[in-house]
Amino acid sequence: MMAPLSQPSLSPQGCLALMAAEGLFLLVLQFDTKHFSDFAARKMCHSLSGLMMLFLPPQYLLCRLYVYAVVIVGLVMTWQLVPALPKWRFGDFGDIGITVYLVIVGFWFYSEYPVAVLAPIFFADPSGAVIGKWASRNLPKYVPWLRILLALLKGLRVASF
Repeated sequence: MMAPLSQPSLSPQGCLALMAAEGLFLLVLQFDTKHFSDFAARKMCHSLSGLMMLFLPPQYLLCRLYVYAVVIVGLVMTWQLVPALPKWRFGDFGDIGITVYLVIVGFWFYSEYPVAVLAPIFFADPSGAVIGKWASRNLPKYVPWLRILLALLKGLRVASF
C-alpha cells in the first residue's frame, strides 16, 4: 500500500499571509501591463498561483473558502458575468483553459484531496507553453528540418483530439 502524500503544514496565520500574497500577486498580474506581457502574466498566474495553492491545506475551512472565492471571482471575470468587473487581461471571454483550471482546483479543495497531485497541472502546462513558444520562434531558423518535424507534431496533436 502506498503512503499518503504529505501536505505542507501551515498555521492559519501562515495561510492568511499566503492568501494575501496571492491576492496581491493576482492584482499585479492583472494591472501591470508595463512589466508583464499577456502571455507572461497568464503563465505566471497559472504556475505561481498553483505553487501558492500547494501550501494551502484543504483541510482548513479558511483555505477552502479562499480557494472557492478565487474560483468564483475568476469564473465571473472569465465569463464576464458581472459587467462592472474587468475580464482577465490574459484570457478571452469564456476561456476554456482558465475555466477548466479553476473548476479542477475548486473541486480538488472541495474534496480535500492532497493538492500535491495537481503539481503537474500547475507547472507542466506553463512550462511547455514557454518552451514551445521559444522553440517555435528560435529553433526552426537554426535547424531547417525542424520545421518539418514541428509541422508533423502539430498535425499529430490536432489529429489526436
